[in-house]
Amino acid sequence: MSNMIAKVKFMPGTSLVDAVREAKNKAILWDVKKVEFCFNGKYFSIGKSADIEKCVKAYQDGADFIFS
Repeated sequence: MSNMIAKVKFMPGTSLVDAVREAKNKAILWDVKKVEFCFNGKYFSIGKSADIEKCVKAYQDGADFIFS
């Protein structure tokens, strides 16, 4: 596994579930440690084994940093 982190941006209008799902899929496809992005001012760092529902729940609970 690579120790690389990929930073991405999502187009406006992308749903949080789609963003987390795509970040997880890209981490797998690109074989990188994490895919990082900001969503409505919140910071996400998503890995290959991310739990999409837990990420969304953490966002809804007001977390500023979501790591999975």
